[in-house]
Amino acid sequence: MPCRKPCGSRSQRAARLRARLRARAVVPRGVVPRLAVLLVGANPASEVYVRNQVRACEASGLHSVLETYPA
Repeated sequence: MPCRKPCGSRSQRAARLRARLRARAVVPRGVVPRLAVLLVGANPASEVYVRNQVRACEASGLHSVLETYPA
């Protein structure tokens, strides 16, 4: 059997689907899954990383809180 290159987008969709299903499973018990991020300073790479994490949370049905502070 030949080796196949793993498909990143397919595994990413599967991981987000699993996160969405797990989040929905705990909501009836009164638990609200969320990501809280404190961003201190103005590092452009950190801002991109955090922005992508917030987008991933929204795509997975999770609540996210982002607070920014000066350095």
